[in-house]
Amino acid sequence: MIEDKVEDIKKWIHDELTRMVNQIKDDTMSGAIYYVSKLPLLNLTPLVTLYHIAMLAEEVNFSNEYVEYGFTPVSLKMVTKRDIPQDLLKPISSTYAPLKPN
Repeated sequence: MIEDKVEDIKKWIHDELTRMVNQIKDDTMSGAIYYVSKLPLLNLTPLVTLYHIAMLAEEVNFSNEYVEYGFTPVSLKMVTKRDIPQDLLKPISSTYAPLKPN
C-alpha cells in the first residue's frame, strides 16, 4: 500500500517537474523577459558556442569522450565547391594517439 503511494508521489513529482521545465523552456524561447534575466549565461555560453560551431562544420561526431568537428573550406564558406579542383584533393587518413591518463 505504501509502495503504491510512494510510486504515485514519484510520478507526480516527475510530471510536475517536466511540465515546469517545459513551461520555462517555452517561455524562454518565446522571449519572455522575466526568464531572460535569470538565464545562467556563464553556463549557457559553452553550449551556444558548440551549437554555432556545429552549424559551420561539415560533419560532427559524438562519442563518450569527445566531440569531433569536420571543417572544410567549403563548410567555412571560404570557397565554393566549383572553386576547388576536385582531382587535386585527396582525403587525409589520420588517427589520434590515445590520451594518457594523468
